[in-house]
Amino acid sequence: MFYGLHPSCMLQKVTTEKNTLAERLKNAEASRKRFDDELKRHAAETQAREEIRKSLEAEVRKLTHKVGQTEGEKKEKEDQISRCEAYIDGMESKLQVCQVCDLASFKNR
Repeated sequence: MFYGLHPSCMLQKVTTEKNTLAERLKNAEASRKRFDDELKRHAAETQAREEIRKSLEAEVRKLTHKVGQTEGEKKEKEDQISRCEAYIDGMESKLQVCQVCDLASFKNR
C-alpha cells in the first residue's frame, strides 16, 4: 500500500490522471493546429495584400508617367496652335496690305 491506498485504487487514480493529461494534450495540440492554420491564413492574406499594393503602386507610377507625357504633348500642341495663330495673323496682315495695294493700284489706273 502506497500512502494508504490500495494498489488497484492507485492504478485507477494514475489511469484517470493519464487520461486527463492525454485529453489536455489533445486539446492543446488542436489549439496549436488552429493557431498555426490561422497564422498561415494571415500570412497568405498579408502576402496577397502586399502583391496588390505593389501592383497598385506600379499602376500609379505608370499612370503618373502617362499623365506627364500627355501634359507635355498638350503643351507642345498649345505651342503649335500659338505659332499657327501667329502665322495666320501675319498672313491676314499681308492680305490686308495686298488688298490695300491692289485697291490703290486699281484707283491709279
